[in-house]
Order: sequence, then structure tokens, then C-alpha cells
Amino acid sequence: MIGGLGLDGAYDTTLDRMNSEGKGKSTLGMAALMRIPRSERPMRIGSYATPRQLRLALRDMDYDNNPLKKALLASCLGLVTVDESSIVRLVHFSLREYFNQHTEHFKSPHVAMAVLLNVS
Repeated sequence: MIGGLGLDGAYDTTLDRMNSEGKGKSTLGMAALMRIPRSERPMRIGSYATPRQLRLALRDMDYDNNPLKKALLASCLGLVTVDESSIVRLVHFSLREYFNQHTEHFKSPHVAMAVLLNVS
């Protein structure tokens, strides 16, 4: 148990915090979390978001050295990690299970992505 919440509670709290972030940062984080678990091959930095999502997120952040990696890590609030080969992964296998069992919009990621991309 983490702080009395258990893993599900910790993930709920983190996703709530992510959704309350600035629009660009939240959109980028949610896009990455929707795509990473369903990717057929390992995803590298920059392949998890559309150019529009990157523009929105980077507008909200000021990163000069490796902005894509820093933007991804900041927008996902510790739920993803980037290895030495620039491959993006979920921080723990239990997060994939959480998405499959508890979070409704992660069960239909294509619909949710379309909604995220069309919000101005």
C-alpha cells in the first residue's frame, strides 16, 4: 500500500493530478499513456504524440536540453520511464493492468485520442 491508497488509489490520484495540469501537458501525458501500452513495438521519444500535441505541451513548458524527453516525463508525472535507448515504457507492469481494469477511457483509446486531438 502506498500512503494507505494501494496501487489503484495511487494511480487514480496521479491521473487526477495529470488531468488538472495545463491543457498541453495533460493532453501530451494522456496521449502517451494511451499509446504506450497498446504499441506493437517499443516506442521511442517523439513517436508517442502528434506534432499538435507536442506544440501544446512545449508551449506550457520551458525546456532547452532534450525537450521531448523532459516534456514526456513531466507530462506523465512518473508513470513512464525512458531507457538509455530512448525507448518509452510504463514504469511498472501493474499500470498496464490498471488501465485494462479500472480506467474507462483507456479501454477505448482511439475514441479518447480523437476527443483529445479535437479539443481546441
